[in-house]
Amino acid sequence: MAMEFETQTQLGFPFWSPTRRRFGPDDPFFAYGNIQRELLAKQVALDLTEEENQLVQNTITDEEISNLFCPIIGCGAQMKNLDDFEDHYVTRHTASCSVCSRVYPTSRLLSIHVSEAHDSFFQAKASRGFPMVTFYLIVFFRMSHRK
Repeated sequence: MAMEFETQTQLGFPFWSPTRRRFGPDDPFFAYGNIQRELLAKQVALDLTEEENQLVQNTITDEEISNLFCPIIGCGAQMKNLDDFEDHYVTRHTASCSVCSRVYPTSRLLSIHVSEAHDSFFQAKASRGFPMVTFYLIVFFRMSHRK
């Protein structure tokens, strides 16, 4: 990548003269720099000040978000505002089984369920008597009636 260095006499400062690049824009030579540029662009895009964040939130009108539908196929839930949608997504879709659609409170319980109910390797080991860990979710309710 040789560039010619010339001095322009009438302007009084050195400048670069244009030459053809040896590498194309998609050449592997630029791959590392392109990755770094993309990461930096993502970081800059997420670094919003509080004022910018409020400005973005205020540009969305209530009519645009009054009919929020859950994008998960088969759910079809409709929410009135963004907070309701976030709550719905966290409670119904973050730890749900993709096979039987059961919802679990934590991802740990979900992984145990997937192993116990849907994993053939786990079932084969259990049938041969290998020791396993089984968790049951038991909820106790304490009822107190005071008069």
